[in-house]
Amino acid sequence: MATIKFEYDPEDEFHGRIYLGINSTNFRGGGYSWINISQISEFSSSLRMVLSQEKPDAIISGGIWCDEVLVDAQVYLRILPHNLTGVLRLECLVARNIPRWEVDVASKLEAYFFSTHNDILKFSRDIAEIVRSGVGGATIEVFESPDYSQ
Repeated sequence: MATIKFEYDPEDEFHGRIYLGINSTNFRGGGYSWINISQISEFSSSLRMVLSQEKPDAIISGGIWCDEVLVDAQVYLRILPHNLTGVLRLECLVARNIPRWEVDVASKLEAYFFSTHNDILKFSRDIAEIVRSGVGGATIEVFESPDYSQ
């Protein structure tokens, strides 16, 4: 089993910093990004729509933007159906760019995990609570294999 942690720390009523952390059997990592609370609200709504099969995926991402295009993702989480048995896939990316002496040093972790409908439902409720309260976090236990054997 692995865990994915999502936390929101507001700067004001409109935006704040999100943290996406990944802790797996074989690796761990985390990334931060500034984000608007409305993006979390959209992600929360999209999660419910994915679970009811009204939408193909739910995505939240943040990082460096240029002309409203994400050019350098620092955090990325996409949740979508994986197969016809109800397994959902979580696609995660966390990254950190540290500019030093005109050379960028970057760390990036991309990983795929799997979860159940019920676990994603609980996660979506926790995300909705972040939107309601304006602060908080959500953690979900996920599997490293779609057959839940690991």
